[in-house]
Amino acid sequence: MSNTVIQIKRSSTSAAPAGGSLTPAELAYSYVSDKLFVGSANGLDTIVIGGKFFINQQNAVYDLANAAFNVLNAAYTSANANYVLTNSAFGVVNAAYTSSNANYVLTNAAYTSLNAAYTVVNSAYTSSNANYVLTNAAYTSSNAAYVVANSAYNHANTKFASAGGTISGDVVVTGNLTISGNTTYANTQTLLIGDNIITLNNDIPVGVAPSENAGLEVKRGSSANVGLLWNEAVDRWTLTNDGSGYLQIATNTDISNTVTLASANFDKTNSAFTVLNAAYTMANANYVVSNSAFGVANLAWNMLNTAYTTVNANYTSTNAAYVVVNAAYTSVNAAYTHANGAFDRANTADLHAANASYMNTGTVPAALVTGTYSGITGVGTIGAGTWQGNIVQVPYGGTGTNTFTMNGVLYGNGAGALKVTGSGTEGQVLQVGVTGVPLFAHLDGGGF
Repeated sequence: MSNTVIQIKRSSTSAAPAGGSLTPAELAYSYVSDKLFVGSANGLDTIVIGGKFFINQQNAVYDLANAAFNVLNAAYTSANANYVLTNSAFGVVNAAYTSSNANYVLTNAAYTSLNAAYTVVNSAYTSSNANYVLTNAAYTSSNAAYVVANSAYNHANTKFASAGGTISGDVVVTGNLTISGNTTYANTQTLLIGDNIITLNNDIPVGVAPSENAGLEVKRGSSANVGLLWNEAVDRWTLTNDGSGYLQIATNTDISNTVTLASANFDKTNSAFTVLNAAYTMANANYVVSNSAFGVANLAWNMLNTAYTTVNANYTSTNAAYVVVNAAYTSVNAAYTHANGAFDRANTADLHAANASYMNTGTVPAALVTGTYSGITGVGTIGAGTWQGNIVQVPYGGTGTNTFTMNGVLYGNGAGALKVTGSGTEGQVLQVGVTGVPLFAHLDGGGF
């Protein structure tokens, strides 16, 4: 069958099905808690295996990561601005150094001149004093650049380092966030994720055949972890309730095959019941006949026992008469043989004539099919080769009706006319209602 609709058990009023209300591996969904449940192997508990609730949790993690990226990006922008400011301060300091170096050259020249002549010293002193003023100004400028550079250093030092660190406040990341490492741990009570599909094993290349299992695992403290796992070896979804044994989740094909097998078994069982019921009726009738025959036989035995005395007394006379009767028997037996041969010849001739008539004309001679038949609706006198009835009742091998619903399925009605279901629509399967009447409907798990 194709496009079969299967509705699992569901509820818009209860947050979770009660323990023991789900059979092993039976699915249920709560629109109150937005969680998907499955019945445990022992049928006593319900296990949470997924649902929109967990997707919302993952969306929250994504939003948190996105916020963190925004904070990091802002910190990067600020650090980059500080880098520009520091670089500008470095230019100022470098210019001051160049000026100081030039002044050093002048001062060294002045020192040489002072060494050369005392007379020139006074003039050099004046020149040196002027150079001192310039040097002092350069020092002041350098000191201001140092203050700016030190402030930029302190500002940059308080930002989140690219090598790692701790963020104590809320973080908003605008843009994509890529996290590289072996473990990503979200220590939160609520996890919300905006994406509606979670892709696992995303690092496998497109052209490489799959070889690794993938799924979701639930950590349960002191108890064994449980989970939902895709098994690549069998290409099936599996789940575990004890952390070691994995059970395959039934597919539409599995359910369809089960329904088909159950329907076939129902038909066979129903047919066997009909046969057994008929056998029971016949055995019961045989019992009544046997019981009646026993009474007759018992009465006959009493009569025979009474007659035995008389027969024994008359044995002599009967024995004499036996010779006469035996002779008569021989004569009657010869006549019987002659009559039986004549009957066989006549019977064979009639059968040959009837068969030849049927083969040639498709009708049965009136000599062999005549009379009135009762118990069949619409049947009166059967004429030569003509069947006048149009409805044959069930006890006589018929259907009891002359029309059926298009695309319906026939089912028994005791001795009454056969009944027929309504025609199904795409996605429906043949089921049995609470009254036992077959009908087409969707597979529905009900509510909780």
